[in-house]
Amino acid sequence: MTEEHPLYWAGPIETASRDELRTYQEEHLAPLVDWLGERCPFWRRKFEEIGVRPGDVRTLEDLASLPYITKSIYAENMDANPPYGDFLCYPEQEIHRMGAIIYRTTGTTGKQRWFINTLEGYQHFANQAIRNLWCAGIRPGDIVMSILPLSLWSAGWGFSYACQTAKMTYLPAGPPYDTRMRLDLIQDYRPAAICLTPSYALTLARAAEEIGFDIKSSGVRALIMGGEPFPESRRQ
Repeated sequence: MTEEHPLYWAGPIETASRDELRTYQEEHLAPLVDWLGERCPFWRRKFEEIGVRPGDVRTLEDLASLPYITKSIYAENMDANPPYGDFLCYPEQEIHRMGAIIYRTTGTTGKQRWFINTLEGYQHFANQAIRNLWCAGIRPGDIVMSILPLSLWSAGWGFSYACQTAKMTYLPAGPPYDTRMRLDLIQDYRPAAICLTPSYALTLARAAEEIGFDIKSSGVRALIMGGEPFPESRRQ
């Protein structure tokens, strides 16, 4: 956030024109593709298969020459080269020495998949989460309550890192807290925002109604929701 762009965390990017965005993307695209070809075994092989050499990908249109990677291809590679597949850009032990965070997919449509990221790399996730919060009107000094678990699922950690970076207060209210305990936390701490799934937002609202707790007067200004579809009927 800057004085020039008080409504945005990443003002220059979030307010950029289409041409400015394209320039920014293409400035970063070529070095990224070249770096992946050098460091990532999976992409190095893919580039060799289709004859892509360093310097070939410079514009957004050049991306059309690269192969799509489906979830099944991703999973097959990870099964053949456990636990992280051929996707790491550093030797695993080097990543651990750099400081890392480990997380997994939820396994909703199959077995859980393993991921590891350096703490520096994970900050990109935090910056994305800050933009979510900032867009919802949350600012330094506000309390952010998260019902997302601080576990191998990555979302809760993203908002935790976001609050550290943006000087917001993080209130972890995931498991083992139940719904009634979370309503008590809302009454006690009056968070400005709650991070949760759409279905649990409905659960929380119904439980509050049952005990006569008026969430509208609780101080909550925003719900940051994700992880599930959010159709119009649920929004209403």
